[in-house]
Amino acid sequence: KASLWDQERLGIKPKHSWREAVVRWLDETAEKATHEEDRKKLLWLHPFLGDLNLDDVTLDVIDRIKAAKLKEASKATTNRYLALVRAILFRARDEWEWVDKVPKVRLFKESAGRERALTKEEAQRLLDELPEHQRNVVLVALMTGLRQGNVINLQWSQVDLNQRHA
Repeated sequence: KASLWDQERLGIKPKHSWREAVVRWLDETAEKATHEEDRKKLLWLHPFLGDLNLDDVTLDVIDRIKAAKLKEASKATTNRYLALVRAILFRARDEWEWVDKVPKVRLFKESAGRERALTKEEAQRLLDELPEHQRNVVLVALMTGLRQGNVINLQWSQVDLNQRHA
C-alpha cells in the first residue's frame, strides 16, 4: 500500500529488475535476426546484472562487465555486449518509462574494417586450386561480390543478362 501511495501521490516509479527488462526485451525483439545471439549475450551478462534493479545498474557495474568481457574477447565483441545493455537501458528509460536516467555506456573505438579485394593473380590462383564443381560458384561470387548463400540461392528471375545485372 505504501508503495502504491508513493507512486500515486509522489510520482515515484516502481522499481523494476534487470530480469524484467530482459524478459520484456526478448518478447519485444523476438523477430530480430539477432534474437538468438541476444539471448546468448544476456545469459553471459546474467551474473553481472541478473540480481540488480535497473536503478542499480551503474557505471561501476558497466565497467566490471567491460573488464570481464575484454579478458575473453576483442574490443569489437565487447562493444556488442555493451551495446545490448545500453539498448535495454535506453528502452527502459525512453519507451517503458521504468527509470528516469541510465548510465552512459561508452563503447570502444573500432577500426574501419578488414575488407580488401583479391588481386587478379590471387583470384586466378584460387580458381586454379578449386575443384571443378566449385569454380563456377566462386567465379560468380568474385565477379558480383555476392556472398556464398546469395550465389547458391540465386534464381534466374533475379538475373538480367541483357543489362548484365544480378
